[in-house]
Amino acid sequence: MKLFAEQRIRGVIGKMDEIDASLDPFLENWSLYRLGTVVRSVLRLGAWEIAHAPDIPTPIVINEAVDIAKFFSDSQSGRFVNGVLDKYAKSLPAKQPATTE
Repeated sequence: MKLFAEQRIRGVIGKMDEIDASLDPFLENWSLYRLGTVVRSVLRLGAWEIAHAPDIPTPIVINEAVDIAKFFSDSQSGRFVNGVLDKYAKSLPAKQPATTE
């Protein structure tokens, strides 16, 4: 579990500027820095997993992000996270499953 979390944290930090820029068009009348810390962090992690973790299906990434946002913030945040990550995911090429060699 620790390795899993570290991988995601390092991934988000390493690509934060890219992630922020890629989320911006989907925020609709918001800026990333106007969002609360929890929602901003959940969006960044979700976007990283959608783009860089082919082993996790996109609907699962989005559902987990929504659950985290609702648990640590409120139901409105969950709906917001769902909408942003769904639009972001649809803007990317289809995810290819991870291959094992």
